[in-house]
Amino acid sequence: MAKLEPRARPEVEHARANPSTAPSGRALLLFIPTDVLLAPTVCYHKSMANYSKRALLANTFGTLGYISCLFQWLFVALLYLPLLLDNEQIKHFLLPEEVKETAPIVTAGPPSPLLIGFAIIFTIFMLVLTVLLLVRAPLSIARTGKKATTKTASAIVPLVIHHPLSPAKKRRITSQLVKAIKLTVILLAFVLGFLSLLTPTTLPFDIIMFGSATLAIGSLVWFSAQYLSARALKVPLDKLV
Repeated sequence: MAKLEPRARPEVEHARANPSTAPSGRALLLFIPTDVLLAPTVCYHKSMANYSKRALLANTFGTLGYISCLFQWLFVALLYLPLLLDNEQIKHFLLPEEVKETAPIVTAGPPSPLLIGFAIIFTIFMLVLTVLLLVRAPLSIARTGKKATTKTASAIVPLVIHHPLSPAKKRRITSQLVKAIKLTVILLAFVLGFLSLLTPTTLPFDIIMFGSATLAIGSLVWFSAQYLSARALKVPLDKLV
C-alpha cells in the first residue's frame, strides 16, 4: 500500500510552481510553520524547568542538612552553658545585680476597649510575623550556610593552590572544599559534644551521646542525600547550597 506524503501548505506549493516569484532571504521564514520555529525555545524552557526541579530537590536535602547542623551547634551551646554561667565575669554581664526598690502600689482598673483592641491587633500581627519567619527561615538558613561555606572555601583555595587556576577548575576545587568544610563542621560539633562530659554538667552521659550522635548522623544523612541526588540528577556542584 502506497504511503501518502503530507501535503505542503498553499504558499509552499505556489513557490514550487513559480520559482521566479518565490521569496528569498528572511521572507522564507514566513513559509516555515510557527511550531517549528518555536521548537528550540520550547525545548529550552522545558529543559530549564526540569533543571530547576532537579536543583530544588537536591537543595532541599541541603537545606535540611544546614538546619540539622544548626540544631547540632545549639545542642553544643546548651551543653557548655553551665560552664559559662560559672564564670563570674560572664555571670555579671548576663545577670546584673538586682537593685531593690520599693515600688508604689498601683491599683489596676478594668482595661479600656481601646487597649483590648490594640492587644488583639498586636497578637494577630505577632502570629502572622511568626508564621512568615518560620516559612522564610529555611531559605535564610540555606543562603547563609552557602554564603559562609563558599566564602571560606574561596579563601582557602589560594592557600592550598599556589598557581593560577582556570575559572572552571577553581569552581570545582571550591565545591570540593565546601564538602570538606561541611564535614568538618559536623565532626567538630560532635567532638565538642563528647568533650562536654569533662565539664560540670547536669545531663547524663547517655543523653549527651544520644543527642550528639543523632544530630551528627542526621546532618551527614541530609548532606549525603544532597550530593547523591545531585550526582544522579546531574546538577552541578556549584549550584548546590
